[in-house]
Amino acid sequence: MKIKENLKQNLDWYKNQSLETQLSLFGNFLEIAKILANQLMEEEVKEKAGIRYDREKPSSGRYSRWGSNPGSIRVGEEKVKIKVPKDTR
Repeated sequence: MKIKENLKQNLDWYKNQSLETQLSLFGNFLEIAKILANQLMEEEVKEKAGIRYDREKPSSGRYSRWGSNPGSIRVGEEKVKIKVPKDTR
């Protein structure tokens, strides 16, 4: 499993994996931290911009999805690369 492939993964993806894969990922807590961070950011984007490709937008369509930027989070002493979703006003 490549690290770059996991940058966009979220908790739903994790739940759909085999038990063996889940245990393997759990052994590496940094990967779990990435998945949880992505889940939180995706939920915030959904709340502001609505579901992807849906015509019904919350907040009178005030927010839109505009891809992502490279970013990072700190997990303990470790700096972990993630993709940060862009949403604009």
